[in-house]
Amino acid sequence: MNPPQPVPVVRTPPDRAPRWLRPALPDARGACAVVLVGVAGGIGGAIAFTVLHAVQLAVFGFAWQTPLEAADLTARWARFGTLVAAGVVASFAWWAVRRRGSALVSVEAAVAGERMPFVSTLVNAVIQIVAVALGASIGKEVAPREIGGLLSQTITRGLGLNARRTRTLVACGAAAGLAAIYHAPLGGAVFAVEVLIGEIALGTVVPALAASAIATLVAQVLVHTAHPFAVPQSSVSPALIVWSIVAGPVFGVGGLGFLWLTKRARTVTPNGRRLLLVMPATFAAVGAVGMIAPQILGNGIALGEYSFHLPSSVTTSVVALLGVGALGVVKGLATSASLGSGAVGGTLMPSIAMGAALGACLGGLWTLLWPGSAVAAYAVLGATAFLATTSGAPLTAVVLVAELTGQPALVVPAVLVVAGAIVVRRRLDLPRR
Repeated sequence: MNPPQPVPVVRTPPDRAPRWLRPALPDARGACAVVLVGVAGGIGGAIAFTVLHAVQLAVFGFAWQTPLEAADLTARWARFGTLVAAGVVASFAWWAVRRRGSALVSVEAAVAGERMPFVSTLVNAVIQIVAVALGASIGKEVAPREIGGLLSQTITRGLGLNARRTRTLVACGAAAGLAAIYHAPLGGAVFAVEVLIGEIALGTVVPALAASAIATLVAQVLVHTAHPFAVPQSSVSPALIVWSIVAGPVFGVGGLGFLWLTKRARTVTPNGRRLLLVMPATFAAVGAVGMIAPQILGNGIALGEYSFHLPSSVTTSVVALLGVGALGVVKGLATSASLGSGAVGGTLMPSIAMGAALGACLGGLWTLLWPGSAVAAYAVLGATAFLATTSGAPLTAVVLVAELTGQPALVVPAVLVVAGAIVVRRRLDLPRR
């Protein structure tokens, strides 16, 4: 009879361990890379912030780092003129970049491994910020993301990191730029993991948190940054909970409508010299509407602030509340048209603004039937649900809007309203952009 053979011990190679168990910072080089990427994101946010306020100081005479923007100009013709100037300047600048510069690479493509051209990317980002500073109805968050991603890609190539770690850190650096410009470190980290990387693991979550936190601190050292919205503190009530359950699908439909508009607009984007005619004409049309409704100008902060701080004369009038909702619709049309004219920009802050306006409208009407919560609370929930729909990133929407508005107490109704919106999006089977 043969003696029993010992059972071999099978050891799992380190690279085959579950992804969520893989160490986040396996060595000193990785830790150094995370720090440098965080600094890069902070620089991206600081550059965007500095260009924005330098243009507003030079053109409008606004004090340095003031919250005032083109929408705050009191003269109607001044608002129209700045939009016309924005269209002319931006069209020539983007035409020159596309004609003479290297082909632009998006942040998503950079995360996938494509190399971003250094000069063209920087120039493209600056043009976006200048356009927003002059009142263009586009988001400004793409510019700091592009700068952060560009610098992070340069850092990772210099350190000779492998493809997986390079992908993670480029995403973290781009998201850190978003965190820096809006003073939202947690929102930036969640955006990196949920949207750019699409993988929840120690090796993605820890670098994302560290990079966004470092970027926010760096931006604060270079320029004074603060939350864009100062929303009155709200509490949860039965009226708010029921409304969150009922209204979620409405925001899902509205968000999908905005996505459809922007997608259709981008299919007719002019090429070549047509850009020099279409963009100024489109911006002029937006400026003409801005003469009557200045809240639609800029990246969305003006409309968001208005929706979060509605006067009592508006919250008690059905007609006035419907007017607020109409402003959200017009903002969506203005942003879609601007992007379709050839402008480059984001839809994050415009989505928050549109959702806030629609939330204030529906919530205000709800309070006339069932009092119990401030209209500002409904605006916050509307902004969250609308952003969740347009971005396809529910976690990012809940965390980011809570940070931007300082309303963590509304997380429970925010989850409820976002769930309804996302169900509508999934049922209509629209893939995430």
